Amino acid sequence: MLEPDLTRERLLCAAIDIFATHGYLGASTREICQLANVGNASIHYHFGDKRTIYRELYLRLLDDFEARMRGVGIENLSGRDALFAYFMALMRPLAEDTHVANQVYLHLREEFQPSGIVDDLQPRSLLLQFELLGELLQRELNMRKPDASLHRLVLGIHGLALIYIVKGRSIAQALPGQMDGPNWLERLATHLSYTGWGMVEHERRRRAATARKKRLQVA
Repeated sequence: MLEPDLTRERLLCAAIDIFATHGYLGASTREICQLANVGNASIHYHFGDKRTIYRELYLRLLDDFEARMRGVGIENLSGRDALFAYFMALMRPLAEDTHVANQVYLHLREEFQPSGIVDDLQPRSLLLQFELLGELLQRELNMRKPDASLHRLVLGIHGLALIYIVKGRSIAQALPGQMDGPNWLERLATHLSYTGWGMVEHERRRRAATARKKRLQVA
């Protein structure tokens, strides 16, 4: 017989793949238990029901995501190097095995097929990205506090990676070499960091032009 903690871990590990593949509504506790190779009553014993294991799993994935993104140490980096490190951490699961990638797809399913169980947790990952990128951009643009334009810039830079996250499987099939082969993640993160930094420089010039225009109007 497996130790209780080991059984819980196997159930959570199996639940990632089942929920990512079938969504919350399409998944069954029986499938999770079968994939985990444990008794069909194990989820009831360790978690109570499907809703509870789903919420615990989602919370754990959010904790893992936060640890991964904060581990970059973006507050100690600047310029394009900071964006490179950000994109590397953001997309790292896509370069690992299918099980790890399924953690990303589970988040995507919840976005497009909300279960209603983790609505209160949904903003957490986005708020973290606003914190990390927002503070970086405030430093780079010499801003005392964020504004709506900065928020749009954060969304725009983060959005550079979304096509690879959402359509990664299709890209890998349609465009061989873009998301496979040696060092593909480093190449992609480099490209995105240059593109993102170009957006930052454009915003810097836009703000400078606006400030000059205001000074001329006052004069």
